[in-house]
Formats: sequence, C-alpha cells, structure tokens
Amino acid sequence: MNQDPIYWLFPKVIEQSVIDLFLEESKTLQTQAGTIGKSANQPFRKVSVQYPGEFNHINLMLHALAIKANNKVWNYELTDSFQCELLTYKETVGGKYNGHVDTLRMSPGLVRKLTVLAFLNDDYEGGKFFVMQDEIHKQYIETLPGSVLVFPTFLMHGVEEVTKGTRKSIVSWISGPDFK
Repeated sequence: MNQDPIYWLFPKVIEQSVIDLFLEESKTLQTQAGTIGKSANQPFRKVSVQYPGEFNHINLMLHALAIKANNKVWNYELTDSFQCELLTYKETVGGKYNGHVDTLRMSPGLVRKLTVLAFLNDDYEGGKFFVMQDEIHKQYIETLPGSVLVFPTFLMHGVEEVTKGTRKSIVSWISGPDFK
C-alpha cells in the first residue's frame, strides 16, 4: 500500500481474472455518454459510461478497500457505497476528463465523501491520471491494472487525453453524513 496524506493506493489488489470477468459481463450493459449533472459536456468530459450496479463483485471490493483506507487515513463517518460506473476513454474521441472534484450532496445531511477508482488496463497511451492540490501542479499516479485508489471527493483530479487505444476504469463513491 502506498500512502500519501491526500490519497491511498492499493497496488494490483484485483486479480486479472476478476478484471477479465467483469469486462466480459459489462459487454451486455447499455453504454451512454458521460454527463456532468444532467448534460453531456463533451469539451470537458469525453468518456462513455456503463452502470454495472452497486453490488457487482468489483464494487464490493472497492467498498471494502475504501473503508480500509478511511480507517488508516481520514476516519470519516461513512454510511454506504453510492453508484458504480465503468468508464471508457477512447482515443477516437479524444477521451479525457479535465480536472474536477466529485463532491455531491445527495440529500439533506448526506454527501459523497470518498472516491474509489479501480484501474483495469494499461494497453493505451496518454490517459494519465492526476491529482491537484492547487491550480498549477499535477501529481501523476501510477495506474497499473488491478490497482485501487481512494481519495476524498474534494480532491481535484482528472484524466489526460488518451492518444492511443482505450483506457478503462471503475469509479464508485462512498457517502456519509455532512462533513463536520
């Protein structure tokens, strides 16, 4: 495990056979353009999304790893997993997601607190994942297949444009009561 005060990385904790099974099962899922809010904002976010459900085997692993990281680093009060998305960034459309945060108020007193990402492949070029603590400096994080990254939803992050191939990852969020 690689620890940084702003994120927690579990290197290669998901076996390739589990990733392969998940990707095979995802072929039956409906694909749609990624949105920001209720609208697709293609200049900012160029990604396709599939929704495998909150109780798929990888998302259950992500939830458990997020709890483990939270207990080591942040100790946020958490309640449950919220939404799971399979993200596909293709070179043919300049797949990317500019710097953003994942904060969201889901209902009164309930907010997203942690973002959890699983990286599924590395047979692409470009598509570097980054976090930013300010508007200028990007910190790149190694995204080996099977690795899982956990960080607070208020941390700025993004994916640079994929220049060759297709990049796949899964994202989920862990929610809890308002920050105090």
